[in-house]
Amino acid sequence: MFAAETFVNSIEHPETGLIGTMDAKRIANIAQNRVILKFIIEATLFCAKQCIALRGDCEDLESSNNPGNFLSILKLMANHNDVLHTHLYSPAMKNATYISPRTQNELLNIMGRHIVLFGIVQEIKTAKFYSILADEVTSHNTEHLALCTRFFYAKGDIREEFMTFLSLERLTGRYIAEKIIEFLKDNDLNVENIRGQGYDGASNMSSERVGVQAQIKESSPLATYIHCSSHQLNLVITHSCILAEVRNVVDQLQHCCHFFLASPKRSGLLLLELIVSKGVVDKCKRKPLLDLCKTRWAERHTAYQHFYQSFTYIVEALEYIGCKLHLHEYGELYADWDVNSRSDAQQILHGITNFSFIVVFLTIYQYLSHLSGITIKLQSRAIDVYEAFEMIEDIRKVYKNERDNVDGGFQIIYDQAVRMADKVGCIVSAPRTVGRQQHRSNVSSTTPIEHYKRNVAIPFLDHVLTHLNEQFSSLSVNASYLLTIVPSVMFSKPSKLSEITAQYQQDLPSPCRAIGDGNVQMEVHAHKATVMCVKWNHNGHWLTSAARDHLIKIFDIRRDVNTGTPNHH
Repeated sequence: MFAAETFVNSIEHPETGLIGTMDAKRIANIAQNRVILKFIIEATLFCAKQCIALRGDCEDLESSNNPGNFLSILKLMANHNDVLHTHLYSPAMKNATYISPRTQNELLNIMGRHIVLFGIVQEIKTAKFYSILADEVTSHNTEHLALCTRFFYAKGDIREEFMTFLSLERLTGRYIAEKIIEFLKDNDLNVENIRGQGYDGASNMSSERVGVQAQIKESSPLATYIHCSSHQLNLVITHSCILAEVRNVVDQLQHCCHFFLASPKRSGLLLLELIVSKGVVDKCKRKPLLDLCKTRWAERHTAYQHFYQSFTYIVEALEYIGCKLHLHEYGELYADWDVNSRSDAQQILHGITNFSFIVVFLTIYQYLSHLSGITIKLQSRAIDVYEAFEMIEDIRKVYKNERDNVDGGFQIIYDQAVRMADKVGCIVSAPRTVGRQQHRSNVSSTTPIEHYKRNVAIPFLDHVLTHLNEQFSSLSVNASYLLTIVPSVMFSKPSKLSEITAQYQQDLPSPCRAIGDGNVQMEVHAHKATVMCVKWNHNGHWLTSAARDHLIKIFDIRRDVNTGTPNHH
């Protein structure tokens, strides 16, 4: 009878049976584990969002040392939740607490790859066109490539998102490009829709033949590569200074600067006895010499200026150190120099009092002075890509004018060199011409001025012009013309949409409307008319209409020049 009642009860109330009890216990465990896992995920996500480290000195909740942000946050949460508190301090299974570093990494990987990255990819697909940014970094003797994308977000903003780190076994342009393309295809992103590339100036990234930008352009010809304009200008100067004469002068300048700056005694002689007392340089600076910048060649102009102003007194100091001259004027205060200092001083003195050194130095100083101000402007946060390319175009015209009028311009430089040479007792001369010469140019000439003009001034200007054209390609310039439809630029700069409509014709929603200059100008005038329908708020900013605001965000390619990345859609 009892068995029959038990059987009937199990049929009518299955949850009271053994299987039902086990199922209820399992469901309760699942719900409890989900509560615990939710806290663990929230703590991990909080650390990731705040960009703070998860781990500390000791991965132990009971330790008095720093357990790390992740465990500290869990301990704080456990004070307000009994389930989490029991799990942390009295777990049912000590081998399944899910708070180990391995679990943290797995959770971060799942959230990053399957949630965050998936959402970014879907937004890029909605935008269709996008740009890529990449830079290399070495960590634990392993090369990694940080890959980011930039695209127009559907809500009306320009988005720049980190995608992934790619491990690199080789650093060739083709291999890096293959890794980038492989990642994009794995995430179902169309490589042909890339419209911009932003990398550093390394040859494996920027080369037009074998670099990453060239490999990407094979799949997407409109993927414009734009490097930081200031860095590109720096590369122009670097490549132009590979001339043997220029390189030798720069090395001698570096040696001279190190000779004085490496010793407080030698620097004190030059500063206190020779410079400040005679008022050669600005007394507020009180620095007769500056070290030549090793990375930013354009910043060396200030060092060149100090050397130029202090040249005769540097020679006098070297004569005092190396040859014991001018003792009657400066006494015995700095007379006790060691043998190495005297030898180095004599060597430097012989180098910088050579007429060839003086002429080449003044040539560099004069021709690179055109870049002294633009490098600072190109690093300004307020500058846009269109303005940057306008500055570069102005510089190109300046150097073109210098090259066309090299006779008159170099005559001024040469006359100044003669005057400087006379002050230090240097004889005006030109190196002898020989049959074979590897360490300097050897173009035949009849006079010293003709020699230096043919072998130094003209090649230097030609190098600058050639590398200006190579570094700032026409494709990048055309892409910058998109900025001319932004209202702040439209009324102050001429519209150049003919070039960009031809370049991006296949991307336009109605290509037939863009054919012909008449239609282009008509669209520009229509856009200007829309822009005119604006009001001003109390801050003096434009309150844009919906149509104008939409156009701005579609075509805006403003960027920070230091990132070197176009924002075109």
